[in-house]
Amino acid sequence: MATKVHKGKRGKPLRIAVNGFGRIGRAVARGIIERKSALISLAAINDHGSPEELRDALEFDSNYGRLGSPVVRKGSVLHVDGTKVQTFLEDDPSKLPWKKHAIDIVIESTGKFTRRQDALQHIKAGAKQVILSTYPHGSHAYCPLAGVAPLDKPDTTFITHASCTTTAVAPVLNLIRKRVGIQAASLFGVQSVTHSQTVVDKTRGQGRRRRSALQNIIPVEVDARHSIPALVPGMNGRFIASAARVPSPIVHLAILNVVVKKKITVEKINQLFTEAEKSVALKGILATTDDPVVSQDLKQHPASGIIDLNMTQVAAGILVQLGVWYDNEWAFSQRLIDLLEKIGSKNAS
Repeated sequence: MATKVHKGKRGKPLRIAVNGFGRIGRAVARGIIERKSALISLAAINDHGSPEELRDALEFDSNYGRLGSPVVRKGSVLHVDGTKVQTFLEDDPSKLPWKKHAIDIVIESTGKFTRRQDALQHIKAGAKQVILSTYPHGSHAYCPLAGVAPLDKPDTTFITHASCTTTAVAPVLNLIRKRVGIQAASLFGVQSVTHSQTVVDKTRGQGRRRRSALQNIIPVEVDARHSIPALVPGMNGRFIASAARVPSPIVHLAILNVVVKKKITVEKINQLFTEAEKSVALKGILATTDDPVVSQDLKQHPASGIIDLNMTQVAAGILVQLGVWYDNEWAFSQRLIDLLEKIGSKNAS
């Protein structure tokens, strides 16, 4: 049974803390600041970096450029766009002063505390809710995924928003499942490099990820092979997934192969997507393009997944191949911020 929690003062913006200021943590923080929402406010950042290093990481970014507002550091507090953001350097989540600073929700984005019992240390520290920025390992978590499952338990203590690949692909598969049915599906991800890799070969590391990200195509496992069967009805035992990292800084491409139950054509399946992107349920979640785009053209695109209509192929009327682009950092972080606003809206009503 979901644990019920009491939110912050009704009508006040939810105070958000980011634990782990890597690629997702930074994108979430930057996104909150740029959105200027009345429902949520960035209140704290915890990371191994010093306050000065965190200031630089928030204002400057190699993928997305300089933040539109200057960031000023005064002691351990960052001042940006009229907001005060307290910084901390604490390895143990249970020792963070979330209660003292009235933190409502923690975005857990270190990549370290991916098990339920570990992430819930933020609750022990005084936060009211924790949202995991990956799919949990070895445990279950409530996952209100945009385009797949609505937010109907806003007061659940432990929430996940799965992964960037799941966020992009699950709505596509769910749409196909509803309209024409799915017998089986596979995913192969062409992925840009991430923080888990290294610039040069290392002696120690996680399998092939210890090899140079600048020089190699590196096969990796993906969380989507576990999360999509758990989230999309009928996919359990009918879905497989793998990926390879390539020397690209941002934006992933998912190649989806779907065996559908009803015969379909390229024109019909593409029409399904162009109509869906205008629907209330998927507007802003799913997008399409018929331009001859490459990965950099989709940088900072806010949609969870962008169907490349020119890549669609159909064999024998039942085997459908799709290309789905997504900004693996920005789009995923935008959905996290959407989720925060939805929870904030429930709190304000």
